[in-house]
Amino acid sequence: MTYARSRLILGMSTVGTVVLACLAVLGFEIYRNFEAVILESAMDQVIALALILAGLFGILLPFDILGGFLLPTRFSKSKTTFQRWFVSYLWGVTGQFFSYIILGVLVINLAGFHPLVATLGFAVLSVFVLLIRNTLISCRLKPSRKADASLGKAEELARSWLPTSNQIYVVNREDIGYTGGIIGFGRRSKILIPRRWLSFGVDVLATIIARREIAISSFSHTIGLILALACNTSGFICANLLCSSPVGSLAWLIEFICWFNLWTFFSLLILPTFSRAASSWVDHRLVSLKVPKALVIHAAETMNVLQDNERSRSMLIETIFHPIPSVERRSRERPLVPIKTWQVARTSLFVSWAGLSLLARAVHCNVGRPDLWLLLPSD
Repeated sequence: MTYARSRLILGMSTVGTVVLACLAVLGFEIYRNFEAVILESAMDQVIALALILAGLFGILLPFDILGGFLLPTRFSKSKTTFQRWFVSYLWGVTGQFFSYIILGVLVINLAGFHPLVATLGFAVLSVFVLLIRNTLISCRLKPSRKADASLGKAEELARSWLPTSNQIYVVNREDIGYTGGIIGFGRRSKILIPRRWLSFGVDVLATIIARREIAISSFSHTIGLILALACNTSGFICANLLCSSPVGSLAWLIEFICWFNLWTFFSLLILPTFSRAASSWVDHRLVSLKVPKALVIHAAETMNVLQDNERSRSMLIETIFHPIPSVERRSRERPLVPIKTWQVARTSLFVSWAGLSLLARAVHCNVGRPDLWLLLPSD
């Protein structure tokens, strides 16, 4: 059993548990037992949300221990102690717990307005979730040139392939699978590089930087954000329409959480195809700029070693569970159509915080790994 296969099974089990629990609550109409409980005041809403979230987070705890400590330790992906991991995990869970309480209160009150107003309000709320995340990350960023000279050389090499104007920052995270990514909107977005990656060769770093520059300059990153926000807002519309309990009741809250989690699960089956196509398009665009394809594949393989280290996988497994194409598939495939929706699947997962989705931290790539909850692994 490989690390990649172990994480996949764990992710399937975690997501499956959440989905089956939601189906059971809806199918057996368990939520109807709470229709008489009206959450009139903000305090009532906070207490209800705290009790629900405490129970749900408790269900996820065994999976988190497996994914965050036991499996990484078993496969030598982490050398941290359980105490150190648990403190980090506790900080992450506490942050999400209180964030979900605030978001839940806002969602409950939004649902009481006209459907159009409620939908627009939820869309704005989703944007704020992204903005707050980006602000929290930006507060601790330092310019790359102050961090490592080799990264400056990599920027120069990337600039010889294409114009580069986005600021690059180095971020230090303990989790070996942290990939950084892109934060912000439009051409003013910031590129984040994990400090661990500074040990890569200059050509590999340049390739990674150039890929993310292409995702920004082509607006693939921005389009991915917009589609993720649209998907999330559509989930709110569907969940709100499907809820049969009185708005503002405890039953409505439970029903909404279940429907929205099912919508998130549905999006998990659809959006990875768009993410993979966008990744392949960026690869193809980079090669068209005279960057050797062997270097593009080498960079992908170098990043892959620090993550699941799974160079190839079956088409079925990849289609359903992996929004980033395998190294082997990237080495031989060209995009059929120029889909520019970079990282849309995992961006949508993070944005689903606005709807209190448990799946945002239950998928195989980040279950039990709080370093990856705000920025899920990217290519």
